[in-house]
Amino acid sequence: MKRYMEMIYIDDKGDARLTGIGAMFETDDETTVAFESIRAKELDIKNPKAKFIVDLWEKNGSIVDSIAIDVPTFESVSGEKFQGNQHYVDYDVKKNAELRA
Repeated sequence: MKRYMEMIYIDDKGDARLTGIGAMFETDDETTVAFESIRAKELDIKNPKAKFIVDLWEKNGSIVDSIAIDVPTFESVSGEKFQGNQHYVDYDVKKNAELRA
């Protein structure tokens, strides 16, 4: 498994939620470059506009780094439209139930 990025949603209660959105490029270097290209839009995690976190994961399952971003940056980077709080909460609950089954 290679390095990959994963987007996490911060819900209205401040809980981290899986989104099912991420990316992995041909090489670890390409994935890292793509991750670092987001850094210019990074927000402080305490900023109320920081609704997503982009995590960069290492091959061994450890997080290399994280960048907090707002909804417009999420949409720009992911190519996805923001689906609203309940969508991501529902996805996270479903995914976690599958992982525990």
